[in-house]
Amino acid sequence: MLKDKFNQIYSDADFTPREKPSEIVTKIKKYLEGGSVLDLGAGDGRNSLYLAKQGFSVTAVDFSAIAMAKLENLAEEKNLKITTVVSDVTNLTIKDSYEVILVIQLFHNLTKPEVLNLIKKIKSQTKEGCLNILEFITPDSDFYDVNWDSGHFYSSKEEILELYSGWQLLESENRNWEASHSKFKDGRPMWNTSEALILKKPL
Repeated sequence: MLKDKFNQIYSDADFTPREKPSEIVTKIKKYLEGGSVLDLGAGDGRNSLYLAKQGFSVTAVDFSAIAMAKLENLAEEKNLKITTVVSDVTNLTIKDSYEVILVIQLFHNLTKPEVLNLIKKIKSQTKEGCLNILEFITPDSDFYDVNWDSGHFYSSKEEILELYSGWQLLESENRNWEASHSKFKDGRPMWNTSEALILKKPL
């Protein structure tokens, strides 16, 4: 079960949260000085911590209670205010509207219908003139090669932009992602290609 896998990762005594946020997240302040942020699939919390430090009001969501507990402790150590929610994003009801909604490296853990439903919800709950930040693994990646029959969602940039028809593309990055926590059976690290986008909702 996916939750058990990540709980094991976050419980490992050698697990160290990453200090640097995703590169695309550091570009948000070019467009917004502050506001409310919803970080979906927040994981180790690196993006939530960064944005809270930048003065944003952050709500972090992840299905791992262990990850959220560690994030709460880190936020307290750093004197930062982050609201944590333990929830599977596929079952999450998003009641509030936000200036920024992040979905970073999450889509490949979901099926296409789940991703389509999630995108529909986050578009709806983003305030006019505000931002969705997406980072996702593309099919030309090791993850896809070993999981091609999983039913999980590996998307091209073009497919996502079609789903965001009418929104303004502010930033686009294509890069080889860092080595994954997953490895091949022979111990080699898995490497992935990803796309990262900042999209602005029309007024």
